[in-house]
Amino acid sequence: MSTINEYKYLDLLEQINKKLDDKQRAVCCRTDNTIVAAGAGSGKTQVLATRFAWLVMSQNIHAPEILTLTFTKKAAGEMYERIYQTLSFFANNPETPELEKKRAALALEEFSETHIQTLDSYCNSIVKQAANRYGIRPDFTAGGSDSFEDIKKLALPYVFANKERPCVQQYTRAGQLEDFAYSILATAVCNYTTLADAPDFFCSKIETQKSILLNCWNLLIGNLNPLLDDYIHECNTARISKGDTPYILKSFSFADLLSKTNSSTAKDFKTIQPWATQLYENLKKIQNFKFPNNGYTNPLRSAKKLLTDEFINPIFPLCAYIAQLDTTNELYKMFDEFTEIVNDSKRQTGNLTFADISELALKILNEQEDLLMQEQNAYKKIMIDEFQDNNGKNRDLLFLLNKIPGVPEPVEGQKLFFVGDEKQSIYKFRGADVSVFNKLKTDLGEECFLQMNYNYRSNNELLATFNYIFGKNDYIFDSKSDELFEAQYSVPAIKFDPVTQKELPQASLFEPGKRKLTITRLEPEEIDKDNHFGIKDQLAIYIAKKIRDYKKEKEANGEKYSYSKFAILDRGRTDRRYLIKWLNIFNIPYTLDMNTSIFSDGPINDIYNFIQLCVYPQDKISFAGYLSSPFANLREETVEAILAGDKAEDLTDETERKKYQTAMDFYEEQKLLTLSRPLTKTLEVLWNDCGYRYETIFSYRKSLYQEQFDMLFELARQTDLNDKGIAWFVDQLSQIKDNEISNFGKDVEINVTDITYPLEKSDAVNIMTIHKSKGLQFEYVFVYGCTNVNRKTKDSQFFFDEKIGLTIKPGNGTKNFFFIQQEDKATREELAEFRRLIYVAITRAEEFAEIVGAWKFEPSDSDYEENSFKLIENMVRYYSMEDKQTEQPFVLNKIEPVKRESMEDMIYDNNSFTAEKTHVKLAEQLYQKEPAIKYEWPESNRKTPSSLEKEYLEKQGAGTQASAPQDSDSGERFDSPEDTLDTPVFTAADFGTLVHAMLEAQANGTPCDNYKPEPKLLKNLPDSPDVMKQFLDDCRTMCKNFAQSDLGKALEECKAAGHFYRAEWAFRMLLDGYIFTGSIDLIFENPDGTYTIVDYKSDKEINVELYRGQQDCYKKAAARMLKVGEEKISCWLYFLRHSQSLCFDKLSNRVER
Repeated sequence: MSTINEYKYLDLLEQINKKLDDKQRAVCCRTDNTIVAAGAGSGKTQVLATRFAWLVMSQNIHAPEILTLTFTKKAAGEMYERIYQTLSFFANNPETPELEKKRAALALEEFSETHIQTLDSYCNSIVKQAANRYGIRPDFTAGGSDSFEDIKKLALPYVFANKERPCVQQYTRAGQLEDFAYSILATAVCNYTTLADAPDFFCSKIETQKSILLNCWNLLIGNLNPLLDDYIHECNTARISKGDTPYILKSFSFADLLSKTNSSTAKDFKTIQPWATQLYENLKKIQNFKFPNNGYTNPLRSAKKLLTDEFINPIFPLCAYIAQLDTTNELYKMFDEFTEIVNDSKRQTGNLTFADISELALKILNEQEDLLMQEQNAYKKIMIDEFQDNNGKNRDLLFLLNKIPGVPEPVEGQKLFFVGDEKQSIYKFRGADVSVFNKLKTDLGEECFLQMNYNYRSNNELLATFNYIFGKNDYIFDSKSDELFEAQYSVPAIKFDPVTQKELPQASLFEPGKRKLTITRLEPEEIDKDNHFGIKDQLAIYIAKKIRDYKKEKEANGEKYSYSKFAILDRGRTDRRYLIKWLNIFNIPYTLDMNTSIFSDGPINDIYNFIQLCVYPQDKISFAGYLSSPFANLREETVEAILAGDKAEDLTDETERKKYQTAMDFYEEQKLLTLSRPLTKTLEVLWNDCGYRYETIFSYRKSLYQEQFDMLFELARQTDLNDKGIAWFVDQLSQIKDNEISNFGKDVEINVTDITYPLEKSDAVNIMTIHKSKGLQFEYVFVYGCTNVNRKTKDSQFFFDEKIGLTIKPGNGTKNFFFIQQEDKATREELAEFRRLIYVAITRAEEFAEIVGAWKFEPSDSDYEENSFKLIENMVRYYSMEDKQTEQPFVLNKIEPVKRESMEDMIYDNNSFTAEKTHVKLAEQLYQKEPAIKYEWPESNRKTPSSLEKEYLEKQGAGTQASAPQDSDSGERFDSPEDTLDTPVFTAADFGTLVHAMLEAQANGTPCDNYKPEPKLLKNLPDSPDVMKQFLDDCRTMCKNFAQSDLGKALEECKAAGHFYRAEWAFRMLLDGYIFTGSIDLIFENPDGTYTIVDYKSDKEINVELYRGQQDCYKKAAARMLKVGEEKISCWLYFLRHSQSLCFDKLSNRVER
């Protein structure tokens, strides 16, 4: 074990203000398994980067032998950059010792081979290697936003086909089959099952449930006899003093039903099942008992209450579950059946979830010894950042990698270096389990646990506040809980001075101006609905005014204060529209982490209307929207006249008539082009060429619309990338628009919340969720949405536990034994994560933090319940008591409600656009004097291998009119409407595309007889089942012929040997000044280490020379990707219609195979 004073060269980091403190250094210079609890602002990223360099320089570990895993792609990118910078610093620093400098320089040379990636990406690489062993397409995709939609499409038909099953009827509310299919079946299977699970995943939990039920039964039933004896005794006593009153007679009936219960201790579950079923029926009768309001004694009532609380209430849901267990078991079988249907679909489509990838990777390493040894040998050290956001399966995978390969008994290595913070685990909804991080101390030993509690982010006063509100009382964190899912603030945050290398004493909060946390409250009772803005408007107005006034105050004191120093962190995006509205009115620039209401303003509506009109020319609403948009710029009365049937010549206003005619000419010119070219090109034309973007640069408020275009462009780019088509795109946008207007819109495959795109704003208030803010810091932080919070679990229809399995609320709304248990646990876990969410939000602040919310100061009874989410409210109430006000660690502020009339002038000025109109007039005069700018598009430097065929034909004098090969990618561009949209015909090129897709599926393990073509491959076929069958039969025949050929047999031998192969292997390559993009139909490795490229051709005539340039391009691309010489690669053409193989052996020879 190294000491802190070793490795003096690490002190050189002081030159770039990144010297490690003693705690960081102790963490960094460890070779044993390590768990690091890194508090907020503790500098963990630099510690990880420095440790990477230290492992290279002092432990002589090569950079590619260190596996560095992060939670997000963004974090992986930042880690990659930071590690490279740190290695570069040491490699280029003249004071670095020679040996360490040499090793750092070598690491930089090898840096392209390093493994700095997300855990999902690492798991993906493992699954790629073994996909064919598990019947999964090697070209699978992970984490697509439409995965859940795919499952929902399968769920509803399955539920309808099984609607008569008793389990469906019992667990489905009347008329709610669709809700059961989507909200329960599809959601449970999507969230809790993966391709790695056993076929009886749900049913396998039944035995565990039976064991728990048996133990609980014996425990409860043992209490019955003494409780019942006491109750009967009080009944007899009451009869003596009161006689046979109705209440006492009812009490004896009550006791009689309970006395029929078999109270023996059971040894197995079969024994208790009939007993519990009988007791359940009796308890249902007892529930219907109505006791009179008189004729009782107090001891009798007390005995009845004790019997009810101690026995009846706890055992009733247990009996209910046991009585329904056979039906529940049948339900689990149904869930297992549907899971298999979903998994079959995943294997065929290759559309996997991140959970599929993660758990498949673990399964593969457990079952494929060769891959496990390969991965164990590949890495000498493994560093994992943000491990508190991972789960037990992730831990198990890392523990597997930590074993020493080749040793018969599992022996732990010393590879693992975990970094995390239990207080910052806020991703439970993504499968994170903070208890896994908390158990690491038990798994690896207390001696492996180190803490970094120096904070370099927040000022000393804020740190004192954190220690006070998170550590000194239990209003946020629960220090008394021993639950592993709870976080503990056990070590105070300490301010460390990097200059003096000393700890600073904790700041005092109780002097004027020292408190840097403000809690600002609006009293809802003070809102007059007739005169005041609503509550959410009031909070947004307060935040906007505070930002404006604080910035003005700073600038009045001579300090330049940018908007980017502010952040508004919200718990969810529900109330964003209020914040956006008032920031706009106050002319405060802002940037959003995500646009959710994409149709809230003009640009997307205008562009959508134009594209919708191109796809659906009869859409009158889109037509009206187009005419009203800046593309046409017609007045409202003109649009009304046109919609009423007026033609261009009927319009009396000459200016309006010309604008209308110009707009229609543009539409007719662009319509066919829009239907044929990529969506992104259409958006470029509408935004740039048509000048729409210039409409957004006249004022700050309009400039905000540029972000909307950026998001729409990213949606279009992904649509083009996934080959979805323009009709699908506008249909999805139409459904998104409907959903924004109504809660009854259809399901949408585009998930707007998953879209990310780069933002260019440099000075704007940051609006983001608390989750998105993780890892970031801002000078002034507003925390919004963390007051008046209610738990989400109360509306849950089911819960899932890895040990117990799935528990669903029956259709009649009753709650059974396991549902009650899991609901209680889920509530406590949700509350624990809410505590951590508050911690994450406040600790983003460097100088000031302010919590803004609205709640009644007088508490309700529920506010002080054990699982109340009113954490901040109760803390404020506690410190507002007279004897506690002097200890208040924050400033308590109150919002005075704003009247509507006080803001009228500001709202009017903001909407008048007077400045913009003046600017436009001046600009028009300037533009009229300037000549038009002519621009010639440069020749493209992008090619496809198939485009070389056309060049060959031109060199042979065939001209551009020569017929193109039937399955080639001609690279044709459509530049005018006349070039496009002939009557759809299923061409030879379409046939070639179809047979290529079938051959790809066959190469990846799907027999051609089982292959189901995607609808887009058949779109030009005549509407005739016989014709479709004929084409598909022809394709299957060609596939089978190839499989029986020497090349097909060689491929199967390659796969059986576990050698390299790829179907439709995509590449991009720079060659002779051109960027070539294409894909190789098939490539596989031969036993002698050489490689064979197969290019399928569906041409009617064989012309080998036509493809020479194309094959040379494929060979060069493959040689570069495989890092082998071109002489080790042979190119073969397989002519499908002739079942003939031809090889380019040398320039002038060809060989048949």
